[in-house]
Amino acid sequence: LAETPPLPAGTYLVTAIVGAVIASHDQIVCAAFNVPGHNDGVFGTAGNPGTGFVYGTATMTDTLHVTAGQQIRLGCNSFNYGLGTYASDAVVEAVPVAYVN
Repeated sequence: LAETPPLPAGTYLVTAIVGAVIASHDQIVCAAFNVPGHNDGVFGTAGNPGTGFVYGTATMTDTLHVTAGQQIRLGCNSFNYGLGTYASDAVVEAVPVAYVN
């Protein structure tokens, strides 16, 4: 849905916001990742417990460690694929933070 440009190595505070149209009795779940196919288990969700379609916003905040040149990407899935739920807009922001061992 959204991604950063290639980043310098470091630890980043990642904030993401996703706008979606959510079908009846469906939900989206979103995560940020820097390695394709892998996330660290921090998710943002939005759902529709009622009937019809609703607009929803999923937000999440996470920290990710990246190596030089990696991008932070944002991806989402629907719990009930095929009902018509879709993500329409997304923003991902990565701010470098100090990391002390």
